[in-house]
Amino acid sequence: MTRLTAAITAPMVDRAREDITLAVQRGAMMVEIRLDYLGSRDYGTLVHDVSVPVVWTLRHTSEGGRFDGTVAEEIDQLAAALETGGDYADIEFRRWNEAGAGREKLLNAVRRLREKGRDVKLILSYHDFQSMPADLPAAAQPIIHERAADVVKVVGFARDAGDNFTVFDFLKNSCKPAIGIAMGPAGTASRVLAKKFEAELTFATIEADKSSAPGQLTLDQMKRDYRWDTIDHATMVAGVIGHPVEHSMSPVMHNRAYTAMGFNAVYLKFDVADTYEDFARFIDGIRARPWLGGIGLSVTIPHKTHAIRYLESNGFDVSPLAQQIGAVNTLVFPKDGSLSGYNTDYVGILESLRTAAGLDRKALRGQTVAVLGGGGVSRAIVAAMAEVEADVTVYNRTESKARDLANEFGVKWDAWERRNDLKARILINGTSVGMHPKVDDCPVDPTVLRPGMIVFDTIYNPLQTRLLEAARESARAGGRPVSPGD
Repeated sequence: MTRLTAAITAPMVDRAREDITLAVQRGAMMVEIRLDYLGSRDYGTLVHDVSVPVVWTLRHTSEGGRFDGTVAEEIDQLAAALETGGDYADIEFRRWNEAGAGREKLLNAVRRLREKGRDVKLILSYHDFQSMPADLPAAAQPIIHERAADVVKVVGFARDAGDNFTVFDFLKNSCKPAIGIAMGPAGTASRVLAKKFEAELTFATIEADKSSAPGQLTLDQMKRDYRWDTIDHATMVAGVIGHPVEHSMSPVMHNRAYTAMGFNAVYLKFDVADTYEDFARFIDGIRARPWLGGIGLSVTIPHKTHAIRYLESNGFDVSPLAQQIGAVNTLVFPKDGSLSGYNTDYVGILESLRTAAGLDRKALRGQTVAVLGGGGVSRAIVAAMAEVEADVTVYNRTESKARDLANEFGVKWDAWERRNDLKARILINGTSVGMHPKVDDCPVDPTVLRPGMIVFDTIYNPLQTRLLEAARESARAGGRPVSPGD
């Protein structure tokens, strides 16, 4: 059973006890007490009546912690903490080796406690705070072969979602109880899927500002947003692939839908760098690991055109509509090892205009439409507007991309610098301008917006972008109510 573990970083005993109580209330199955944060050695009071297992950790400054004492002092404190209670002691393998004969003090403490009937364990750890070593399994081998290690812990820093694969491989193949983590925002999958791979534990934080390592999710996020309680070895994996994806609300929406459906899957964020080569490497990584249980991906900026290139290069199926648009926003992984690609943006755009602005296909015919952007979503917008015979003009920062897109679908284009002179009745933003975190940006000068203009922003985080706010302000200035389509 993988224990969801809350890291406790409070500096005082009374505050640490409050945090432990709060962590248990929020669903923590274990707590890690960071002694290098704690300004007291009153360990007995700290863990008195704690209802969940406890990990004692004293991380040295050379290993990303706050303790700057000798390794002998480190051994002394861990042994003393274990004597008062708790279930694990965690020490860096490098420090363990430096301790030499001094290790016996901690080992003797463990033996005595086991003789008394306490099931205490020693975690030996390896951390790399700069990167995810390609040879992480090799780095773990000396720890695995160390007889004193009851649990092997390896941690690297994820620069890309593909770095999670290194952790998954380690957890799957470890011959000892193991903990594997990819730190940083790109490593979220390693924290959530630890339970699928039956890791000894994974870490979360009570609140975002109390994190003990980069990329830790809160307990609430793990349980509510990522369905922690339902994950098991059979859980299937889906997600959104893009760059950036930190802003994405897709996991919340999909995971709640899975809950409602009773569907044993979890939906994650995969931040993959913006080149085709990075995208292809990640998809290859999923295909090479059928045991991961990958079932599909939502594809967002900048990978929609990369997806169709990958499918065509490998002889996989692309739906006729996605072929026509030249972009894929949905990848499906059938059990036979193949891939299929689809585009649902096209239908979403037409349905949004019909339901929010009252414009069906017939009503869109001949309407003047300005499309901002030339990426995957803009291709779907232009394809949809051209199909209903709207009067479309494309604006994009890269002039050649705007021209090529316009020529491909038989519409017009204009220079990005002239977007503030547009006279269209319908304005659709297909760029990332205004997306979180740059929420104050607007893709056009607000003076372009006029009462009666229909403004459609494909960004949904924030729900009310600066563009939509400016459109509403323009509608109010025109003296008429703001409708859902404004």
